[in-house]
Parts: sequence; structure tokens; C-alpha cells
Amino acid sequence: MYVFSRFEGLSIARRYNALLAFAIAKLIPIRTEFGFGLLTIGCSPGGGASNAWALMLGGDLNLSILMTFVSFLSSLFMMPLLLFAFGRFFIDVSQVKIPYGNICIQLLQIAIPALLGLGLRFWKPKAAKWFTKLTRPLFLFFILFFLTFGIYANLSILKLIGSYPIVMPTGALLPWLGFALAALIAFGLRQPRTVVITIALETGIQNISAAILVLLYSMPQPAGDLGAVMPITVSLFTPIPLYFIYMGITIRTRCCQKSASTELPEVRTLKQEVNSNETVSRSKEVCDDLLDHNDACQV
Repeated sequence: MYVFSRFEGLSIARRYNALLAFAIAKLIPIRTEFGFGLLTIGCSPGGGASNAWALMLGGDLNLSILMTFVSFLSSLFMMPLLLFAFGRFFIDVSQVKIPYGNICIQLLQIAIPALLGLGLRFWKPKAAKWFTKLTRPLFLFFILFFLTFGIYANLSILKLIGSYPIVMPTGALLPWLGFALAALIAFGLRQPRTVVITIALETGIQNISAAILVLLYSMPQPAGDLGAVMPITVSLFTPIPLYFIYMGITIRTRCCQKSASTELPEVRTLKQEVNSNETVSRSKEVCDDLLDHNDACQV
């Protein structure tokens, strides 16, 4: 099941995301630079932020890291293949350059921490548990940092996006539809809830740096800079629904904890007595059934 989920999720992320980006770029009347930029981000490997969101939203973190690594590994041949197949409708594909060095570096950035974590869990299990407790607060800090400083650092890009209003809904469609369609497909294939969440995140969250490097080196200036606006737009709109989902999960968890803490002690005692009585009665019924069965066998 685990291996099946990995390759199934990778197939959804690589195949349907590129087709979805191509369809959006052709159906919406946008400039060629923006269209190729959207296609490039659709053909890029998964982003590392999906691992953080998988932990925050209750996904399978191990599956998320594995899918991200396999996504980067497969992008060494899948990214040029997809760009050659769909990119000809936008630019001369002979000019496309894939940032293999950047992809290999990011592969190491995923593999080395994972190997260190496995070694720490094997040789120092107590330290591994301590680091595990720090994971969620660190990821939460990372998300808040991106939400605040990331927007401030991209104010100039936001002003440029304001000059092309159609770029904003176009950039939002790719990740949001990616989340929805991937979750629907995984749910239709009867995958567990954690796997559905992970596959949806791995499909909707893409690597921005690889797409920007492709655009800057494959298109003449200033077309390359203009095309790079689309990956940045996608990155700004990608986490918006995830913020609302995380807020909903947090509010529901807090409300459940509050209702449990405000429950009267007498009610808790009564519930425990009822549960114990039910357990005793069920045990008696099982014993009676066994005795009846033994008597029948002796007869």
C-alpha cells in the first residue's frame, strides 16, 4: 500500500499537473510569457513546503518526504520531456535549459537531513523524540515567516502583478485545482485520509526556484523576467486555502479540548461507570455464549 501510494501520488503530480497548467494557459487569454511560465511551474518538481504542510494538516510526513525526493529525482528526465511536449506551443523548445545543478543540490538538501534523522533515530532515540517535538513549532514559524517577510520581500512583484490583473486568478487556479483534483482522484481510489492529504499537497505545491531558473535561461530578456512573475504569483496564492484549513483544524481542536475540560466531574464518573458496566455485561454475554457452546458440544 505504501509503495503503491507513492507511485500513484507521483503519477498524479507529474502527469495531471502539467496537463492542468497547459490547459489553463491555453484557455485563459494571457501573454505567451505568462503561459510558458505557468507551464514551467506545472512541470517543476514538488516543493519542500509540502513536507511542512503535511505535518501541520495531518498528512503522512514520511510519504511526503519520499514523494518529494522521488519527484526531484524524476524531474531530471520528466521536466525536459514535459517542456518539450508542451512548450512548443509557446516558445522554441530548443532554447529550453533545465537547471540540473540546482535540482541535484535540492536532492541533497532532502536526502542528507533524512539520512541524519534516520541515524539519529537509530543511535539516539531519546534525542530523536526531543527533535520531533520541535518539528511542529519550527514548521509553524516557517509558515508565519513566509506569510509576513515573504510578502514584504515581494512587494515590487506584487506591484507588477497589479499591472496584469488576469495573472492573479490564473496563478491561483493551478495550485487550487491541483489540490482539489488530486484529493478527488486519491479519494476515488480509496486511499486513507493521510495519503489523500499528502498526495493533494504534493500535487499543488511546486518548486519555484527550478521554474524561475528555466524561465530566466530559456527566454530572452525582458521576456524571461516577465515569465518569472507567474511562478512567484503561484507561490503567493498556493498556501491561501491551506491557511484557512489549518485555522479550521486548530479551532476545532481547541473547541473539542475546551468542551472536554469543562465537563462536570460527575458526568465523567457516570460515563466511566456506564462504560465499565457495558464492558462487564458484554464479557458476561461472551462467557454465556461459550458455556452454551461447550454444553452443546458435550451433548
